[in-house]
Amino acid sequence: MRNIALLLFPVLLTLGGCTRDSHLEVQRDPEPAARKAGKAAHEIADESKHAAKVAGEKIREAAKEAREGWKEAGQEDKNKKSK
Repeated sequence: MRNIALLLFPVLLTLGGCTRDSHLEVQRDPEPAARKAGKAAHEIADESKHAAKVAGEKIREAAKEAREGWKEAGQEDKNKKSK
């Protein structure tokens, strides 16, 4: 039993050391998580800005068509009343 414990102890120390190295690699990441989050937020803001611009153009077109329809309906009413 004692022999098994003596054999397992170095193996467990080695495994513990391996996990510690991977932890250090995460800390050495040249681009921290906060920077990555900032970049992602900037990209989302750019996409949102473009989507808002497209939506604004569509609303402008719809408003223009609504005004034209309003004018046509007014003209039709005038024509009906004059007959």
